[in-house]
Amino acid sequence: MAFVRYDDREFFDALIKLYHEHYKGHLIHCLEAGAKVIFGSWYNCSMSAGWSPTIYRECFLPCIKEDIAITHSYGAYFHIYDDGKFMPIAKDLFDTGMDVISTLCPPPAGDADPVRLKELAKDKVVLNGYVDLVKIRWGTPEEVAAETKYAIETMGPGGGYMLGTSDSIRDGSPDENVAAFFKTGLEYGKY
Repeated sequence: MAFVRYDDREFFDALIKLYHEHYKGHLIHCLEAGAKVIFGSWYNCSMSAGWSPTIYRECFLPCIKEDIAITHSYGAYFHIYDDGKFMPIAKDLFDTGMDVISTLCPPPAGDADPVRLKELAKDKVVLNGYVDLVKIRWGTPEEVAAETKYAIETMGPGGGYMLGTSDSIRDGSPDENVAAFFKTGLEYGKY
């Protein structure tokens, strides 16, 4: 599909418009029904799905900005989901006016840099996630505790961070690893 963008930009733009108009219809329906938080997933248009930062900025970011403006016009919050690589466009995303971003996936599956994200987010965006679901599933309790503590200590000061995983806690995750995540969160998550 990335080649279509260059070979037939008119067709590519028409596809994006078709999808976005459909999406906006659902968005407005939810907001008119009283939704107070919109969980917007543009994951299929993310860099993890193969799109370049340039295409993301040109083609998808304007749609996201429009969705956020619509959401805010109803007095609701916009929470965007991307569980992959997004650091090259993080500032652009944060400048859209979004309220929350998840899941801050660390390397190797993602590229989240907690120090840089905290700098970029300032008081504009709440950061949610980071603790690697792979580590929770296959790591040790000590590794889970260390990464959980690091996430809190790096992104927590001054507020604007919600402890979470890089997507979810998967079936088969050892109970002791899940316990280490929550115990460490309770111990260090007060600031």
